[in-house]
Amino acid sequence: SANSFPYDPSSAVCFSEAVQLLASLAMHAASREERQLSWESILRQSLALVIPAVLYVVHNNLVFVAHVYLSAPVYHLLHNIKILIAGVVHRLVLQQRLRLIQWMAMIQ
Repeated sequence: SANSFPYDPSSAVCFSEAVQLLASLAMHAASREERQLSWESILRQSLALVIPAVLYVVHNNLVFVAHVYLSAPVYHLLHNIKILIAGVVHRLVLQQRLRLIQWMAMIQ
C-alpha cells in the first residue's frame, strides 16, 4: 500500500547488532582500565561469552522474524508466556517452591 515500506528482518537484525556492537565498544573504551591486557587474556575472557552471545543473536533474529509473521497481540501473548514458563521451570528443574504471591504475579 501507499503507507507501507519494505521490511527485511535480516537487515533489521544486522543493523540492531551493529548498533549494539558500537555501543558496547564505546562503553568499553570509556571504562578501560589502566593496565594493559594481552590479546590472549582478552580472548580467554571472551570465550566464556560465546554461547550466550550466539543464543542472544538467534533470539534477536527470531524476534524480528516473529514481528513479520505474527500480529501484535499474538506476539505479545507468546512473548509474555515466557514469564510463566520460567516459573514452571524454576519449580520443576530447580525444585524450589514459589510463594502464592509469586505465582499470582506471573499470571497477572
